[in-house]
Amino acid sequence: MKMIKKYWVAIVVGIGAIIAFFLFNSKKKSKKLEKIAEKIEDNTNKIIETEKKIEVIKEKTAAAKKEAVKLKNEIAEIEEAKETIEVVEVAIEDAKENILKKTRRKK
Repeated sequence: MKMIKKYWVAIVVGIGAIIAFFLFNSKKKSKKLEKIAEKIEDNTNKIIETEKKIEVIKEKTAAAKKEAVKLKNEIAEIEEAKETIEVVEVAIEDAKENILKKTRRKK
């Protein structure tokens, strides 16, 4: 009978140790899972923020492209106007008189 009690105690202690081991591991795993879930949540928040930044950048690039097209059109119009401008030749004497009129000192 004493022999059975010793084995019985060893068996109960062994089973208790196994149960304690599994409980300890489950708590450890739940903590790890919580940390992983927090990291995943942080990553999703960062992804959302970067997507917003990407959208803003896309809007800015689209606006810049429109502005560039407008500027190109304006430059083309100016070039065309530049070609059609008639140059009026002024006689040297008239130019000399204009310069003298503008530079005379007033007393």
